[in-house]
Amino acid sequence: MQRRLIGGSLLGLVLLLALLASCASNPKATFVKLKSTSVVKGVGYSWGEDAEKNAKKNALKEASAIAQPSSIEFTYMQEGPYTIFRTKEIDQSPAEIISTKQLDDGGYMAIAKANRTGKALKKVQYTRFADITVEDKSEKFQSRALNSYALALEEAITQSAEYKYGKVPPKMKGQLTFHSISRMDDGKKMRLRMAVYVGFIGQGSLSKQERAMVYMNAWRQACCKSRGEIASVLYEKAVLIYPNADYYEEFASWAIVNDHLKQAIVALEKANNKNPYNIKYLKKLYQLYSLVGYNKKAKTAEAKLIELEAFEENLGTDLSEGLRYHSKIRWSTDGEEEDPEGTIHFTDVDDEELEEQIKNAKVREE
Repeated sequence: MQRRLIGGSLLGLVLLLALLASCASNPKATFVKLKSTSVVKGVGYSWGEDAEKNAKKNALKEASAIAQPSSIEFTYMQEGPYTIFRTKEIDQSPAEIISTKQLDDGGYMAIAKANRTGKALKKVQYTRFADITVEDKSEKFQSRALNSYALALEEAITQSAEYKYGKVPPKMKGQLTFHSISRMDDGKKMRLRMAVYVGFIGQGSLSKQERAMVYMNAWRQACCKSRGEIASVLYEKAVLIYPNADYYEEFASWAIVNDHLKQAIVALEKANNKNPYNIKYLKKLYQLYSLVGYNKKAKTAEAKLIELEAFEENLGTDLSEGLRYHSKIRWSTDGEEEDPEGTIHFTDVDDEELEEQIKNAKVREE
């Protein structure tokens, strides 16, 4: 499996990382009671700009989340072989940094500690945790650190669902209570042990908007691997399930970048039909019609823009948006990108599984 993670540690700055996971297959959780400790520790990593500052921030958040019961809420969704889940901090305890060091790869690691309250200690004492250990053998330490956490959390959620419901529902919401998170890295693999109680608040089916979001993100992930064209069946499935002007426009932007202008026209015409009062679609269509020689359509679009008092002699700046298209995992259950607060984890399929998806995908009326 491949994982894409927005954020770092339990929560973090919103950024985009495409990561290949080389994790141990089928890690098995055990459900046990564990001794509680009053002092807990959290680890934070960060790379790039303000790495030391962000590593400290992530360490404080992890220590705080472990010390406070029900500190993280999550929403989990699964459609076909693809999963996406978001975690968000909802409660915290005071924490402090106890050490910081620079890593060999230029990143930073920080360790923080926090104290559990008497109430928190009592809850932890009587809680049965999902205790799971995963391994990641990715070449880079950064990948091992981020992948192992995402895998352990996803496995804890899904195996807790199987333990409670006897299956993994397509959609689940709940809160997380952590007992501990520990890591060991020998330079070749990282072993991460996580003990967490998954408290489910609700479960059910995905809406059409949510199903479409999962497929659209699968297509975006394929774009990151320069396979947007061959995997376009995933985009087509998304808009078949939930026709959406924003999805059409995004596909058109990708098509413009890749010089598939006729595909861009088809997508923008659909976007324009969904939202005929948004002149940005009409402006782009006017330019595309002119570029590919659809003169009659270009004249019609020009007349409509003049009627709407939106025609300009040089509309090139609108098309240039497409040249800046970058694939990005988005959480958008209603077609509109939501506030990316929290951390978004997306589980993609590997190349062989993607080929199978493309081969077997039959776009049909739902």
